Amino acid sequence: MPRIESKTTKDEQDENSSGKESKIDQKNSSCEAISQDIEQTPRLKRIRERRVQDVVRSVAIWRRLYNGVMREGDVLIRYTLEDAAKKIGISKKTLDDYLYLIRLGRLYKFDFKECKNSKVGVLRKHIRTNRNQETKL
Repeated sequence: MPRIESKTTKDEQDENSSGKESKIDQKNSSCEAISQDIEQTPRLKRIRERRVQDVVRSVAIWRRLYNGVMREGDVLIRYTLEDAAKKIGISKKTLDDYLYLIRLGRLYKFDFKECKNSKVGVLRKHIRTNRNQETKL
């Protein structure tokens, strides 16, 4: 098979390269515009670690919904754990974890009243240190 070669003049090469550069410049300017838009839009703070009092309150409401709520006309309405979690706005898995932490906190005598404004990490650390001391004995 014969090989086909295309010969371009120097002017055509310059036009092609400048066209590529202008496309690259357009992409860069659009990326810069997007990044500026992202920086200017206010971000909602994602709650990674909640306060102890918020956790206790959320778990109490979650379990109350699961056990049943009296509505008008003495009608007892019960929610599944998953539905109750959706109603609160926290995943069931997270609420299960918080319930477990609260139970362990009671077991290891964590002072919920004193540490109500602390983050949950303080509760986790208290449980971890007491569990480690217990295993050393």
